[in-house]
Amino acid sequence: MVTVMAQSNHMAHKTSQEEALAWFARLQSDDVSAEDYAAHEAWMSACHENARQYLKLAAMWSDMDGIADPRTRRLRVRRQARAFGIGRRSFLTGGAAAALAAGFVTVNGLPDFLTGDYTTAVAERRSVTLSDGSIIDMDADTRIAVDFSAAARNLRLKSGRASFKVAKDASRPFSVSAGNGKATALGTEFVVHNSADTITVTVVESRVSVSYPGASSTVIGAGEKVRYDLAGLGAVTAVDGDAETAWKRGKLIFEDVTLGQVIGDINRYRRGTIRVTNNDLKTLRVSGIFDVTRPDAVLETITKTLPVKAFALTRYLILLHPA
Repeated sequence: MVTVMAQSNHMAHKTSQEEALAWFARLQSDDVSAEDYAAHEAWMSACHENARQYLKLAAMWSDMDGIADPRTRRLRVRRQARAFGIGRRSFLTGGAAAALAAGFVTVNGLPDFLTGDYTTAVAERRSVTLSDGSIIDMDADTRIAVDFSAAARNLRLKSGRASFKVAKDASRPFSVSAGNGKATALGTEFVVHNSADTITVTVVESRVSVSYPGASSTVIGAGEKVRYDLAGLGAVTAVDGDAETAWKRGKLIFEDVTLGQVIGDINRYRRGTIRVTNNDLKTLRVSGIFDVTRPDAVLETITKTLPVKAFALTRYLILLHPA
């Protein structure tokens, strides 16, 4: 009997949390009406838990209400830093999964001194020629560190996605690390994508050796890709090279990828951030072709075709949770 009562109280508590979130989103919208305010007051008065959950959320958000898109500030810092040859990154992150369970959303500012030698801002793409003649085409919101020596050419893709056209130099291997793995060029051109804790290496021309701690390395050729994550190195699969590099032509092409990866890519092309509040949602599979200049169209398609609802807490923070 005690267990049943505890579960019942938990469900009521969860309902108040979700309703508070919905009311908060509604009252922040541009078309809120007098009827909405009246209905909200009635809901607040209906029970103590409703009022408590809403006031907790409102009190937290009042501290952040004046926050503009943090990546706008990042772009300004990057431009200043480039004058000194330094890349800098700061970004907005939220504990959105915990937020829905606990009744509040937390946004933590991370240190601004996470450096990279080359960076791109939101919706910015950039081409860089390295000292050895190799060319990097960088996708939006990407950060790369470069460490060249007399014996090796080592790069680290800290976030985002980039295409590497490697200049020949038999005496100095060219490697790109991302996550816990490494891709070493055995030829000319390949792409590394660091998204949602999954790294994807795709070969456009020639071959690449991909290694991961505790697993045998694998060699992939043109038209092939391999993924790795915390579970290890995946299987080699065939891929359309043009589709994998469509971002360089202003398109995002998703073929049976997780919603978590899709949201990670969308966030690189829109102001503000989208957070998925449920881990199960992140594993939903998505396919489609989208224009990078219209990232919100991707979000609209997702909410229409998947069991997902979107709450815009502000124009800079959107939460996705189960419909």
